[in-house]
Amino acid sequence: MSTPRHGGSLKALDQDLAKAVRRAVNKQLDELIASDEELNRLFSIITSVEGVGAVTAREVLITTARRPGNERPPLRFKEFTEAKKYAARRTVCYAGAAAAL
Repeated sequence: MSTPRHGGSLKALDQDLAKAVRRAVNKQLDELIASDEELNRLFSIITSVEGVGAVTAREVLITTARRPGNERPPLRFKEFTEAKKYAARRTVCYAGAAAAL
């Protein structure tokens, strides 16, 4: 039997699994963005800013997306006129995701 490339370390195996999951999620997000005209347009605008890449653009789109079943009117990307407001929304999104775990 061959030794796993992670050397049998549980920590290394966990890191390999986390990387594989991130790659799979990013691939699905990229496919979704490419298939949706509005998301693709916004992604292009966001990544046109110098120093802003795909990772940041995905995060901005995720944290400002319309959500089905939301009682409040959903916030949209172009409605953020101040960085402070976006940062507050981003914090709320992460807190909601953490609570769901």
